[in-house]
Amino acid sequence: MELRGSLLNRFVFYYNLLYKKGLSFGLAGNASLRIGEKIYMTPSGVPKEGLLKKDLVLIDLKENKINNKASSEADFHLWIYKNFKNINSIFHAHTFYANLYFLKKEKIPFDEAIKKENIIVIEKEKWKEKIKEKVNEKTRIIHIKEHGSFSLGKSTEEAFSLIEHFENLCKINFFKSKGLKIKEAQKVIRDTYFERDLKRGILKNVLWFAEEVGELLQAIRKEEKEKIEEEIGDVFAWLLTICNLLGIDLEEIFKRKYVPFCPKCEKSPCECIFEKF
Repeated sequence: MELRGSLLNRFVFYYNLLYKKGLSFGLAGNASLRIGEKIYMTPSGVPKEGLLKKDLVLIDLKENKINNKASSEADFHLWIYKNFKNINSIFHAHTFYANLYFLKKEKIPFDEAIKKENIIVIEKEKWKEKIKEKVNEKTRIIHIKEHGSFSLGKSTEEAFSLIEHFENLCKINFFKSKGLKIKEAQKVIRDTYFERDLKRGILKNVLWFAEEVGELLQAIRKEEKEKIEEEIGDVFAWLLTICNLLGIDLEEIFKRKYVPFCPKCEKSPCECIFEKF
């Protein structure tokens, strides 16, 4: 009984962490945990953030009957558990960068942690039928294009880590192949630092920004090229932090003011006359 309680507590903790880290949102996504012949699953059609242990839907694997309160993808979860005894937890999330990456790219990103043979990528149409022919003992990630990713883990911790790691792989490869727009850079800073920045407050963040500008000035005066590049990156990151805290879309306000020409003379190149500094 204690072991089951501990496993369920960890499952709920990691599932909530999925939302805190921005890997899923709102009604999207689902997850399940196998403990013996019992499957504990997230409910259908309700917000998943702040999930509690009492919210989980219990399914008996032996009965082969799906509780109608369970996620609409419960049948797929049960199929995995019945066919792969080494899988004890499944996480499904509509991750941002994985979906974005596979809209344009076919090449599957992988590394030492998640190898190519661990990943299956499939089209959305009739994916449940198609995927059953492809899943094997090595499968750890299933990505359905324009839908989301499933991670298959031996434990809750592994299932969470797999889906987080795959999202980061897709993010890195997306940036490598496409470059990084201001809007995307602002989201990266928000995903990584927003909670900490919010606790610090806007004024302290502005002071940090000013300090980084001062460090950039010192690096320029000393003509330290590597230091200049580092400080420019820091200045940009702190500017994005301020925009996130103020609810400002930096890319949009930049385009509104400076594209396609100088806002004062309405020419590009600018023909404004300024006094010498």
